[in-house]
Amino acid sequence: MPKHRSKAKYNYSINRSRLKKKSNKRIVPDQLALKYWNKKKDVSANYQNLGVCKNFDNLYSDKKNGKTEYIKEIYKQKLNKTTPVCISDQLVHFCLSMMEKHDEDYHKMMLDEENVYQWSESQIRKKIIKAKQIMAMKCE
Repeated sequence: MPKHRSKAKYNYSINRSRLKKKSNKRIVPDQLALKYWNKKKDVSANYQNLGVCKNFDNLYSDKKNGKTEYIKEIYKQKLNKTTPVCISDQLVHFCLSMMEKHDEDYHKMMLDEENVYQWSESQIRKKIIKAKQIMAMKCE
């Protein structure tokens, strides 16, 4: 028979008021939304101008609004966002040593003793390409 889970006991050592304050994090307003927000209009009118839905029941209504300036700018920001390429020093060392030993022969790299994690040829190829990109960025 499986063991039953014991009853959760109240932990007196935890400060509940501090926990509540920590969980109620401040909401930082979207600067782009503030740019298009009109303080003289009510919330629903502002949402409609932004192209944002206030009530999900009306999400698929017959009215088809084109993309507003706010939505277009959000998409522009999303497209312009680039994520930094990160790689550990240990992985860079692995890639360099493999390239010194075997040049571009990924099959030999796969069979090498130094391949502790038993990566496949394609995994090693991807890691080496990423390492080359980072080394090229550092050289520039």
